[in-house]
Amino acid sequence: GVGPQWHNDGSFERAVFSHVGYHIIRVPENGGATTFCHQGAAFDHLSEEEQEVWQRRVSVNSNSGVIHPMVHEHPISGRKSVYLHLGMTGAVLEMKKGIDKVKSMDDLRPLDQAEMTALFNRYNDLLNDPKYSHDHNYEEGDCIFIDNL
Repeated sequence: GVGPQWHNDGSFERAVFSHVGYHIIRVPENGGATTFCHQGAAFDHLSEEEQEVWQRRVSVNSNSGVIHPMVHEHPISGRKSVYLHLGMTGAVLEMKKGIDKVKSMDDLRPLDQAEMTALFNRYNDLLNDPKYSHDHNYEEGDCIFIDNL
């Protein structure tokens, strides 16, 4: 499921939502909050080596089987951003170095469990950095729109 894991809304869909709106009619009795992250700034923070490797990876949604690149370019700004749903990633595939276009499954290799765990931990550390993230505690009447791309 979603919940406390870092995720992009709609990652189970082939064409993800471009924007997401939150209109808080009533705050839950125990309060409510969401942490948002600037995934473009997070990508910029990666080392050149990490950027190169992450750009060769795709994640497979465990519920729908939909595949998304771990790094994508914003359709308007062209800025590169990280993109991974920790709660619904069933596998991560990596294009072998030097391959420009996948022609067969031999051009890909699945990450093993230890690599997946290391990747998820790195992703969490990256997005939890307060330089890129914002904790928002909801108040009645809040209206928030985010760029989900």
